[in-house]
Formats: sequence, structure tokens, C-alpha cells
Amino acid sequence: MSLHLMSLVSDSGVPIFSKKRGNTESLPFSTVASLSTVAMFCKNQGAQLISTEFDDGLIMWKEFENNIMVIGIARDITDTVLADLIELTFNAMVLVVGVEELRNVQNIDRLKRDLKQSLAVIDSLMEAVDTDLLMYNDSVLAPENMELSIKLREYAEVTKSPYVCLLVKQKIACGTEGWWLDLHVIDRKLLIFLNSVLTTVPREMPVFLPIKAPTIAYRFIAIALTQHLTICMLCGPEPPYAELESITQQFWSPEINLLAAAEKIYPRNFPEDVSLDDKILGLMLVNEKTRRYMISKNHQAKNAASGHRLDILRTFFHQAIVPVRQALAIDINAISTENQDSEETFRNSEQFWCSDYHKSHAVLDGDNVLCVLYTASIATDVMQGTSKKLLEQLLQDKNNTQWQLF
Repeated sequence: MSLHLMSLVSDSGVPIFSKKRGNTESLPFSTVASLSTVAMFCKNQGAQLISTEFDDGLIMWKEFENNIMVIGIARDITDTVLADLIELTFNAMVLVVGVEELRNVQNIDRLKRDLKQSLAVIDSLMEAVDTDLLMYNDSVLAPENMELSIKLREYAEVTKSPYVCLLVKQKIACGTEGWWLDLHVIDRKLLIFLNSVLTTVPREMPVFLPIKAPTIAYRFIAIALTQHLTICMLCGPEPPYAELESITQQFWSPEINLLAAAEKIYPRNFPEDVSLDDKILGLMLVNEKTRRYMISKNHQAKNAASGHRLDILRTFFHQAIVPVRQALAIDINAISTENQDSEETFRNSEQFWCSDYHKSHAVLDGDNVLCVLYTASIATDVMQGTSKKLLEQLLQDKNNTQWQLF
């Protein structure tokens, strides 16, 4: 895989940044300028240049706020993934400087300096492009999810912040109602990536929420509870970080056993009491309403260390599930109120992929999608029954009700 991302001021063509990933050479300025110029030519002619293909690659253009152009060039990446990456790239810029600074660039050198943290987030996004569902939040199904959620709501009341989440190794264990319902998936995604690149002490900085509030600065705070557990929140200018850190440690210290149980969920990412059939190689549970997902390998299966099976699940989701969900949304809107049976048929659809080495099966149930990767030897009817049973186990566990709480 090779990937280039670049951003320029639309009218002048002045570059803001240019980044690459993979075994590829840096693009010369003349090439970057040409890519920008052809997009501006189309714009001046009343046309919009979106994408073009070359050999085994793809080029995409997108202008934001009528002033900032982001261009992506990639090989071995789908157009959907590249489009999502371009969207997140611009919003990572908004996260740090706000949208007004990008609508009207007064000083390009100052803008480049101010975007330092944005560039670190963009680097992380580029590294994660083939291991992450970009427009979904990576999560875990902690065994004490309900207890954690109750304590998190109490903590949010103490700190007077409606936007709080608990992370396990950069994966969301639980979040407040405000975190899941008021914040867009892009806002949540970028805040978590920002947490992973923040090197300042204390770990706080002003941020703009690209979707919810691109012109209003919030205060982002990250406080470590243990080696792998972190509290992330958005709040106002008070209280000072030192006081907030003290409140946090005092609040969570009595819950050390609860936190230790949550920390142990990684890398399995779902409770030990949910058993997996020996034909299962990996699974991924997605909730479309909260835009979150949990992905895991069967650590008891042969060659459990192989990450290839997770790549297959993500590819299966992108190429077989996302198009079906999009078509489903269109079809359901077209169904009349008298045709309820047809709607139910759409809602309970399944998808299959078969190869010489694996079989993939997805169960689509309301807002939830479960994708399961099996060995090739499993029979189709057994696979169907196993997937449906597993989905019931994951969702009916009393500790995991927050997965579909909102």
C-alpha cells in the first residue's frame, strides 16, 4: 500500500502540508501544484473534480469551506476509505485551529505552526487506515460495562462534564450519554486519536469539535488511571488541571478492582464468558446508531497471532456490508407503511463470502451487524446458526446493555 495526502489553499495553491506512507517517493512540488491547478480549472468551469483512477491507484480531490483543498493519492485502498481519510484529515485541522482560521487564511506560516498537533493526528490516521474502521469508534465490551457506566455518570456529575469516556488501550470501554449522542463520530474519533499523540504534561489543550462546534473552543483533558486506562473529557476552563486530576484519582481509587477487570479485557475485547466455536477465527460487532465497533480474533484458534483474519473482516465489512446497508436505507425509505413484511425482511438480511481458505458470514439485525470469520470447512447451515447464537450472547449479556443503550 502507498498513500499520499496533501493540503493546499485552494485559490493560491500554497501548500499547507504534504505527507506520505508506504514505499513511495515524496511528490515534487510541480506535481502537487498540477493536481491543485486541474481541480481549480474544473471549478472555474463550473465542474467539480472528485476522483480519477490510474493503473492500480486512485486520486481524490475535495475542497472544504471553499478555501482548503485536500488531495489523496493511494494504491490498494478503496475509494470509500480514501474519501473517509480525506474527510478526517480536514476535520483534524479544524480540531486544532477551528474552522474560521481555515476559511480565511491570513498567515500561512503561522497556520502551519498552529497545525502541529493536527499533523500528528493525521500521521496516526494514515498509519491506521488499513487497521481501523475510520468512520466508527473502536470499542471493547468490558465485562463490568454496566457498573463502569454508572460510575462514569457519577464522575461526570462531579466534574460537571457531560462528555466523558473511559478508554482501554485507545478503545472505548464506556461513555456518558452526551459522549455517544451529542458528539458526532468524527468528533469522538479525532479526540481519541489526539489523546494517543498528546505528549504534553499536563495532557490538556483547547480543541474545536469539527462537527458539533467548529467555532467554539472546548478544553480537552486526558487523565491516566492505570497504565492502560485513561479518562478523556471535554470541559470548560475550570477547575485547573491539578485539581481535576486530584478529584479523578480520589473518585476512582475505591474502584481499583472494577478498573483492573476492565483493563484485562484487552486484547480479547469481549467477556470471557462468551464462548467461541472452534470454527470461528475472528469476529466484529458493529452498531450503526452509535457508530462503534468491537473486533477480535479467536485467541484459542490455530495461528491466533495472525492479524490477516482481522483484515479479512474489515474488507468484508467495507465491500459486502456497507453497500448493503446503504441500499437498505434507500429501499426502506421507499417501502410503504402497508408493506411491513418487506421491511422486516430487509432488516434481517445476511451476507456470505466464501473462499478456499475462509468463510465470512454477517448477520444484520436492526442497528447491529455481526461479521464472523470461519474456517472453510464449516457447513453453511451451521455457520448461520452459530453466528445468530453468538450475536444473542453478545447483546443479551446483562453487562453489555450499553452497547445498544442509546
